[in-house]
Amino acid sequence: MHLLEEYLGNCARRGLLAALTLVVTGSTASAQFLKVGPIIFNSALNNSWILSSNVNGISEKEAEEQGLDREDFYTTYGFSISANSAIYPDIKLTASTSATWEEHFIQDRNAPGATLPLLGNSSFNLSRSIGHYNWTLNLTHAANTTRDKTQVPFYVPGNELLIRDIIQSSGAATSVGWNRKEITANLNYSWNQLLHTEEFSQGDSRSQNYGLSLTFSPWERFSMNYGYTSSKADLLGREPPLEGDWLQTQSLSASYRILERPSLTYTAGFEKEDDRLVIGKWEPNHSWALSDGRSVTETIDYTVNATYTFDENPEEDDINFVYGASINHSVTRNLKHALNLNRTPVETFGSTVATDTTSIGYTVNLASPIIRGASANFGAFYSRNELRGEAADGLVIGGASPVEKTMDYTASLTKSAPIPLSRKLTGSIIYSYLFTSSDARDAYDIHSITLTLGYQL
Repeated sequence: MHLLEEYLGNCARRGLLAALTLVVTGSTASAQFLKVGPIIFNSALNNSWILSSNVNGISEKEAEEQGLDREDFYTTYGFSISANSAIYPDIKLTASTSATWEEHFIQDRNAPGATLPLLGNSSFNLSRSIGHYNWTLNLTHAANTTRDKTQVPFYVPGNELLIRDIIQSSGAATSVGWNRKEITANLNYSWNQLLHTEEFSQGDSRSQNYGLSLTFSPWERFSMNYGYTSSKADLLGREPPLEGDWLQTQSLSASYRILERPSLTYTAGFEKEDDRLVIGKWEPNHSWALSDGRSVTETIDYTVNATYTFDENPEEDDINFVYGASINHSVTRNLKHALNLNRTPVETFGSTVATDTTSIGYTVNLASPIIRGASANFGAFYSRNELRGEAADGLVIGGASPVEKTMDYTASLTKSAPIPLSRKLTGSIIYSYLFTSSDARDAYDIHSITLTLGYQL
């Protein structure tokens, strides 16, 4: 923590001044929400201070090899605004937007520069229901930062560091529906765009989708469904951009719920895929879905689920078997713990999935009976992923293992409550700890403390 000791002295005054500025700004702002006609607006100011011992999520050896610092101290500040209204008895409007800025005091290179977008989220939803008809319009935009390898547009090996990526996602969707007794119809359209920072710009994409669905349910346990979708995806990160082809998919199926409890549903039908070059054939497929949830005692309950999908002319992932279970135990009113298991086995019932996965998680939650707003959480999570088939053979030839095992241990302490200065001012402090070990890279841990202030205008 030597870097923190050096920098904290210099930035403590700046941090205190910024925090006081937020409080004073909120205190002098109007305590009344804004109302424009039938629309009610609510807004809030937010400020967080984060101290992390390992902001990049790397081991000491990796930090030394790559010349990176593990420690960081930074602040985020911004605002959020939301609006909702019943413009007319059958017209509803909701909208929200937020903006966040960052300022780093140790790892300045992580601070968003002039070329990076403003972080935040926005959404707009308008809906109307008239008799048997309903209509919706949704607009969204988000700019968020991530180091999650599952969100980048290409594979990053487990022993390689993922630099920070700013993901901008924009979307628009509209739908028109009609329902009368046992018949339901829906027509929809969606447009989505995903943009990354320059490092990952090859994953920039834009997609469109048209859809039609019809459902006929003459009996409570039985339904017939028809679906049609037409979709395309364009790759914007190429030069010139690569425009995709329209792919049409049609499905016709019938579902019957054999059992009520446990719930067992069987679905059989046909599916057909067409693109610009190939006219597909109607191919039969089947699926079984089993789920159940019961209370063993007043304090113990469990859930189980299993899904099996079968296609007589299988492609990758067309035959799939997934099952899972969870059990929850409330020891006391303040102490709870839970165990979860999920499996996607390969070659079970002819499964054609490419990765055999197992995940087990155990969590404990303790709410303090003495300190208001205080709680503690602990967890242990194990995962095992084994790649099968040609992709696994390629890894073996390259000297890598197709099996990756990961073990994570987490702990957090939280204290949140209104601040006596004002009933609109709230604050929380969170300490969190993570230790992760994997056979694909060196083990590492992360300590972090987050102080958050919020003021409701």
